[in-house]
Formats: sequence, C-alpha cells, structure tokens
Amino acid sequence: MDADDIKTFISGFLKIPNLQPAMGMGLVAGWDSIKQIQLMLALEERYEVGIAPDLFGELSTVQAIVDYLMQADS
Repeated sequence: MDADDIKTFISGFLKIPNLQPAMGMGLVAGWDSIKQIQLMLALEERYEVGIAPDLFGELSTVQAIVDYLMQADS
C-alpha cells in the first residue's frame, strides 16, 4: 500500500478525476455522509484494515484518509 494507490482507489470509488489531497466529504459533489460510510467500508476491505466507526467522520478528506491508512500499515 502506498499513498498513490490509496488516492487512485478513492478517485475510482468516488468517480472523481484529478483528486486533490484537500478534497473531502461535503466539499465534493456526491461525497456525502452515506458515500463516506461506503468509502470507509470499501477501504477496510481493499486494504484489510479496521477503521473504527467513530473515525469515519474524522477521516473526511483525501489527505486524512491517506495519512491514517499509511500509519495503520506501518
């Protein structure tokens, strides 16, 4: 797992070309709270990590997600 792979996965899942680190839930059309939950579950499955449900709201930007997953992988 690396940062580019995570960004590519998020971009494909959310169908957002040219994904930027500062993009996040509520700032991008179609990335709402329901899509956030779906994304968190998809990330758990894809990267075989557990993400506590209470973190779903905190991991609301591309950069926050990448940072969390990279830390979880180390």
